[in-house]
Amino acid sequence: MAFAELWLPIFGASICIAWAVGAWYGGSKHLAIWLIFGGVVCLALLATLQAQHAVERSETPNSNRPWIGIDRIDLLPLAVGSSLRAEVYFFNTGNRPALNVRAHVQATTVPRGGEPPEPLTSLPLPDNPTAVIMPTRSLRIIAFNDDQFALKLPGDVELIKSGALTPWITARVEYSDSYGGSYYTMFRGVLDLKVGTYIIANPGNEAK
Repeated sequence: MAFAELWLPIFGASICIAWAVGAWYGGSKHLAIWLIFGGVVCLALLATLQAQHAVERSETPNSNRPWIGIDRIDLLPLAVGSSLRAEVYFFNTGNRPALNVRAHVQATTVPRGGEPPEPLTSLPLPDNPTAVIMPTRSLRIIAFNDDQFALKLPGDVELIKSGALTPWITARVEYSDSYGGSYYTMFRGVLDLKVGTYIIANPGNEAK
């Protein structure tokens, strides 16, 4: 679309002006004047479109960019023999598509009062698959912990349900827009099983 917006007015203006020159020297001066007018209109259209894009790029970041945040986190059923898993939904609240979306989420369990996991300040896997999140749309990613935290015994599940082990979710998503801007969202929070929601923990939550 950007290619067409740039070159179609230029192409149209060039044809009109070249035709106008031929018409002028061919004796059709009235036609030449109208063709010159058509060429000027094409150039004015080009200038208007470029000015509009310049205004869009200079608007405040929140009003004309993708903006990805955490929509919700759902803890999947706890079962002996499986890892702690949760569904994390990233939501684009901006008015532009989020392009080249790369995300990483992980779940960990920490003893009550223990040291929380570190925030994800970078993506552990630079070659994460990319996705696109359109405005007002979401992307679901399943977070899971590694084998050392697997729920191996019935007592492990009860420890989480009782609060003796606290489930933590850390996440990071990086993305860009059609103008070449780069952004990220970093999240860290605790899953509260009693109320069925998550509690944001600071520091470790920021978006840019």
